[in-house]
Amino acid sequence: MQRIRKRARNMEPVSRWDYLCLLESFYDEWLLSFDLCPVLTIHTDDVDFVNQPMALELVVERIQEKLGGKEEIDFQ
Repeated sequence: MQRIRKRARNMEPVSRWDYLCLLESFYDEWLLSFDLCPVLTIHTDDVDFVNQPMALELVVERIQEKLGGKEEIDFQ
């Protein structure tokens, strides 16, 4: 909620707390059964990416590591 207020985007009205809690519970439940690909969970409650650029760099690095591998199978 604090981040939403801080961004103050017109298209992103400050939502009600109960809605955000419900949304979070839906995501948590969905992730428990999701197994189609690896999932990177980033706990950001105590992270300020604007004032902690090293945290953002770490996240970008981890995402690039996960997406960096490419494989091909050729049946010719």
